[in-house]
Amino acid sequence: MAEELNFEDELNVLLEREPFLSFEIVVSSGDRFRIADDTLVALGTNIVAIYPRESGTIILRKNQLVALVAL
Repeated sequence: MAEELNFEDELNVLLEREPFLSFEIVVSSGDRFRIADDTLVALGTNIVAIYPRESGTIILRKNQLVALVAL
């Protein structure tokens, strides 16, 4: 039986890691969103909100997320 991965659990591990290390969120379209600071992400019930310093808010539906890539 394959191990079931929970995206939210894995994301929380990356966000709470000490010291914090940058990572990317990859979505089904192939777009990548670099997370350089743990305060730039908020988790909702069905969404992940990213608050990049250089622009407005990015809202991703959790069902669009395909990978977390440590940098």
